Amino acid sequence: MARLVRFWLGLLVFMASAAPASATDRAALLAEAATLAAALEGRALSEARFALAQTRAEIGDADAAEADAQAIPDDYMRAEALALVAAARAQSGDIAGAIATAERIEDAREQSARSAAFEAIAVAQALAGDASGAEATTGAIEDLYRRAEAQAAIARAQARSGDFDAALETARRIESTYWLADARARGLVLRPVCRHLSGWLQKHPEHADVVHRPTGHHRPLTPGKVRLEKGCTPGQEPLAGSARESATP
Repeated sequence: MARLVRFWLGLLVFMASAAPASATDRAALLAEAATLAAALEGRALSEARFALAQTRAEIGDADAAEADAQAIPDDYMRAEALALVAAARAQSGDIAGAIATAERIEDAREQSARSAAFEAIAVAQALAGDASGAEATTGAIEDLYRRAEAQAAIARAQARSGDFDAALETARRIESTYWLADARARGLVLRPVCRHLSGWLQKHPEHADVVHRPTGHHRPLTPGKVRLEKGCTPGQEPLAGSARESATP
């Protein structure tokens, strides 16, 4: 029975998002889908609420989308859905509403969804020509990678508008070694797994405190210390730009 309910719910949500229907027809389809969703429980309910929130955000009904998102029982999926709603608000030009939604995200995994929401807002501001507002928004992005991505978007927007001096200044503020800062903040030790990264780190002794060296070259790791393995060459494990955590002996 639950499988049949999920099938019909998915079909209704698809019809509401894909069909060239009127606003009234879409509202009716989504109302029927919400009724079906109420019959579910557990993860199935969370998935149904997420689909409803995503669809309503895509068709421009941000308030209803946020209500659906807040009703998701699963903490992680709720945070992800709210991030989608915040992004949709920002893309529609409702920056104040987007920021308010982003601030209501109680993230379940290291502020990842909250950071994604503020990144989307900053990018939307940059594309709209509000570079100063976008730069201010980046201050709320806790994830250093996402902050760097938002700053890059701001610099590109400034360059496209012809303000090359501002674009260069923004680019200079991008933290290109955010992964080192992240490792330091999390108490991790980096173990380079390719010669290019090893060579770069040898030229930058200021990062020695987070780089693992063989015995005799670096302080020994304490029992249970976490190591972050970082690669930079395609074809190696881990792959370029990826990272893997492992417990050291």
